[in-house]
Amino acid sequence: MSAAPFAPPPGRDRLKRLRALKHARGRAKAGRFLVEGRRAIETALDAGIALEVFADPSALTARDRALVDRLADAGAPVAPLGPDDLAAVADTVTPQAFVATAPMPVADLDAVLAAAGRVVLVVDAVRDPGNLGSILRAADAYAVATVVVLAGTVDVYNPKVVRGAMGAHFHVAIASSIEPEAAHTALDSAGFAPWLAVAHGGETPDAIDRTDRVALVIGGEADGALATTGARAARRVTLPTPGRAESLNVAVATGILLDRLCGRG
Repeated sequence: MSAAPFAPPPGRDRLKRLRALKHARGRAKAGRFLVEGRRAIETALDAGIALEVFADPSALTARDRALVDRLADAGAPVAPLGPDDLAAVADTVTPQAFVATAPMPVADLDAVLAAAGRVVLVVDAVRDPGNLGSILRAADAYAVATVVVLAGTVDVYNPKVVRGAMGAHFHVAIASSIEPEAAHTALDSAGFAPWLAVAHGGETPDAIDRTDRVALVIGGEADGALATTGARAARRVTLPTPGRAESLNVAVATGILLDRLCGRG
């Protein structure tokens, strides 16, 4: 393969800015976030995302090289990085051949809700990035078009969240760092009835009318949703669990609840 599809290598200042994207402050300053791995980059490219892409040319497979050509054709030529620089930029311990950056969209809450479907997912006080990534992936799998992430939840563009979401950031409209009162006011104005998922004592999912507009509120595993969120929820929903485990992992529970609300069954 010729070197024609490759862009000039990044200079020291650009590498410093790329490394900064592993931290919330660096992402906020740049307005971009890290996307790691071939599959995630392919997903972003399919979604029409404006990418900056970097790769270690010595680590490229035949499929990787085909992606390099495709990116060049799309106007996003890949800039070469040596293995040490790639490792410094990537968030993973053993990075794949590719790393990219994508713009962080500025989502207006009212506009996002106006374009939402029947179910909106509201995430409150989920602090584990792996769990939030899996929750976003579940929303994407069940065609939930809008997710509202409340202040106090882990940063939705944290690299671990992005990896766990498996491309959901490029398919789902995400309004992040929203204050609870603002979220509930906007949801009420848009006609969404809040249902708070709780481990015990709520109604079964069958109680939720599948013709209603529903805001499913998911809280963190340790403490559940914050007090302001729980107080505003009209009703509570609990998954019946006949076994002896005290509760389900929050991401697992979200997937099951979305299946009950959005699945074909």
